Amino acid sequence: MTVECSDKRRNDTGNYTVNLIRNSAPVINSLPDSVSLLEDVNTNTLLHTLNVTDIEGDNITCLLNSNSSLFEVTLIPPSNTEYGIYLKGGTNLDYDITHSYSMTVECSDKRRNDTGNYTVNLIRNSAPVINSLPDSVSLLEDVNTNTLLHTLNVTDIEGDNITCLLNSNSSLFEVTLIPPSNTEYGIYLKGGTHLDYDITHSYSMTVECSDKRRNDTGNYTVNLIRNSAPVINSLPDSVSLLEDVNTNTLLHTLNVTDIEGDNITCLLNSNSSLFEVTLITPSNTEYGIYLKGGTHLDYDITHSYSMTVECSDKRRNDTGNYTVNLIRNSAPVINSLPDSVSLLEDVNTNTLLHTLNVTDIEGDNITCLLNSNSSLFEVTLIPPSNTEYGIYLKGGTNLNYDMTPLYSMTVECSDTRRNDTGHFMVNLIRNSAPVINSLPGSVSLLEDVNTNTLLHTLNVTDIEGDNITCVLNPNSSLFEVSLIPPSNIG
Repeated sequence: MTVECSDKRRNDTGNYTVNLIRNSAPVINSLPDSVSLLEDVNTNTLLHTLNVTDIEGDNITCLLNSNSSLFEVTLIPPSNTEYGIYLKGGTNLDYDITHSYSMTVECSDKRRNDTGNYTVNLIRNSAPVINSLPDSVSLLEDVNTNTLLHTLNVTDIEGDNITCLLNSNSSLFEVTLIPPSNTEYGIYLKGGTHLDYDITHSYSMTVECSDKRRNDTGNYTVNLIRNSAPVINSLPDSVSLLEDVNTNTLLHTLNVTDIEGDNITCLLNSNSSLFEVTLITPSNTEYGIYLKGGTHLDYDITHSYSMTVECSDKRRNDTGNYTVNLIRNSAPVINSLPDSVSLLEDVNTNTLLHTLNVTDIEGDNITCLLNSNSSLFEVTLIPPSNTEYGIYLKGGTNLNYDMTPLYSMTVECSDTRRNDTGHFMVNLIRNSAPVINSLPGSVSLLEDVNTNTLLHTLNVTDIEGDNITCVLNPNSSLFEVSLIPPSNIG
């Protein structure tokens, strides 16, 4: 430039040059090429503190050359004297979508600037690891309560929160936190389930553990253990039973075992009006085969009964065949009954003709009678003991040999189920007439006699000793046969 100085009339000039000193741009010092960042970070995070110098000491402003929704360069609080490269808060980084971000940092003193390239390399989040998951577990099909099958051992190198579940939902199984700590996950059988080996003997499932970004899976199979049926041990093929038994009678105590220790119920496979399987009182710990009380068995109608005993643990059962063979009741036996007895036709009082000897091998009560009723004879208990039966002539009878010289009858003795009979005959003994002994053919009598005069004393005998009466066959007005006084013994 020319400098001119004048006194309004004349002037002097001089040339003057201003040489500018160029403002130096600020300098970004030691900016690293890149930084590594876990993709899981989503909070406002300082990645690098910028070291920026300006030889003129100008105020410096730093920013990203192009705006970014994920990163920014801003003053570092609370001093706000330095700039830092930040990951913005609330971001969602995903290594699998973008594994690195490149950006240009620009620092300016409002006249000139310095730039630097900066790259953020994401560190891929590692999936959690399910350690030592067994291929399978065995489980009794009877289990129906909430049951822990396996405790999961899951690790995550980043220490992320882990959630585990079954890859597809199951109505029977689940993966859930194990109470009360709720720090580990377990594979559970849900409570209230009904498993059946015969329908499905194994269940395969996929266990998935995730840190909400990546997951690890493992295959797990539950193999059901088939419930064993209870076993009826040493059930005999048959038992013998007297047909006379009609009370509640234990025929056999069942020996039933179950290897799982299940509760067992036993019954007859088809109901019976005569027999039943029920708990044996008073312990009620064992089952027995019983004849029901009040039954009526008859060998002649049905001599054996076959039945099927079934014992079940409510899932499976064992059966056994059992037969009750009736023992036929033996009829009582009339021992040594004589064919006949002889009886004076004159007897007319209640008279024991024969004491019956009757035996019964079962010891049953015995009743004896005449097969057909008789007005003359009867079979009845012999007093006073009333333990034996006798054949009696009834009192007040009138027997007459000349009309009926013998009587045949059938004696029947019964134990109310079967009987024995015997034939018995009563032969009447004819009553002998009295005998007039040594009666003279005649006697001489003076015609003058007119007083009551004994002409002859009769000698009369009777072998039965009956009372005898003597008379003149046709009555006479002159003679008579009469007892001789005073003894009246002739």
